[in-house]
Amino acid sequence: MSRPIPIERAGSVPAFEAERLSFRYPSSENDAVHDLSIKIPRGAFYAIIGPNGSGKSTLLKLLLGTEQPTSGYALFDGRQIPEWNRRELARRVGVVAQNEDTAFPFSVRETVAMGRYPHLGLWRAEGAPDRAAIDDALKTCDIAAFADRGLATLSAGERQRARVARALAQEPDTLALDEPTAALDIKHEM
Repeated sequence: MSRPIPIERAGSVPAFEAERLSFRYPSSENDAVHDLSIKIPRGAFYAIIGPNGSGKSTLLKLLLGTEQPTSGYALFDGRQIPEWNRRELARRVGVVAQNEDTAFPFSVRETVAMGRYPHLGLWRAEGAPDRAAIDDALKTCDIAAFADRGLATLSAGERQRARVARALAQEPDTLALDEPTAALDIKHEM
């Protein structure tokens, strides 16, 4: 039986932390992220709000280690991001990126099942717990009826729900979402 993660108590380690974090894209005159320090407590809901091009997605990439900072550092669960094994980090953090292209004709179920990869590895087959996590995520995101359809046949909002379901199927203790409600109708935003 899983228990909810308690809201941060005094002295506990934040989920994410950044100290004096900066990043500049090549050929840019200005930093996309400049001298940012932040602590995101475990069990909290945080939203980074700003106009297009203000560095929100870049900050998320820095916190997840897919971009390397120009200066400063980022930590997850008290460890610097480069110290994490990528599979171990993927077991702990589910991510929904702002944009994602699908190069292959995966079904919705296959897409959601990719969330189990950090638990399975390359050659291990799904077991009962994996199938249960996938089914729960499909139901939670209201896309179980589309499980056998090709991802490319869905509307933009339905594809976004499949990506959120994939992150939930990972069963992470932390979610990092970049505009997760993009293209969703009001019912599914809620």
